[in-house]
Amino acid sequence: MIDLILSRLHTSSIRKALYLWRYFAIRLRYSFREVGFGCYIPFSCQIQGADHMELGNNVTMSWDCRLLTPLIWLPSDDSKLTLRIDDNVSLGRRCTISAANRVLIGSNVLVGPNVLIVDHNHNYKDIHRPIRQQGWSRNGYIVIEQNCWIGANVVIIGSKGITIGQGSVIGANTVVTKSVPKFSVVAGNPCKILSHYDESAQQWVSAGELV
Repeated sequence: MIDLILSRLHTSSIRKALYLWRYFAIRLRYSFREVGFGCYIPFSCQIQGADHMELGNNVTMSWDCRLLTPLIWLPSDDSKLTLRIDDNVSLGRRCTISAANRVLIGSNVLVGPNVLIVDHNHNYKDIHRPIRQQGWSRNGYIVIEQNCWIGANVVIIGSKGITIGQGSVIGANTVVTKSVPKFSVVAGNPCKILSHYDESAQQWVSAGELV
């Protein structure tokens, strides 16, 4: 509703006032360590552990997104940063980012709907204890560098640590468990490189032409 109003306003002072209202509304509702100007978080979104998160400028979320930190892991006085989303990032509807260790999303990243980004996994190797009592992995991380496009229904699991290089495209329904080189197009389960930008030749080449 606010976006619709903003699109019809021509008076810059009124527009600035509404953006300021949005900024302070976010600051009052959530305890982010840092939040930039121009962010948009619908009321249907779930934010858990905002004091371990930072948002840059113009971060926008669609309906029903979730940003989560499993607080049971963190002491009440722990100031650890687990999630950082840089400028001009857009999260599609029903995206979930669960950051127990470290998730960093670079600027100008587009994330489609129903995407799951999680930097940890359940421990399961002790066969004498229920899996639910074994905790989660603690050495994982996910870095999504700037200017990436993450398609709909993608699952990114970084329990062992992964980086998605800048300018990469992740096709819809892809499962990513390993790092992706920069300027790559990947898809599938398991994830495979379909094409890659050759910087020396200054052109995109298909997987069959990759050296």
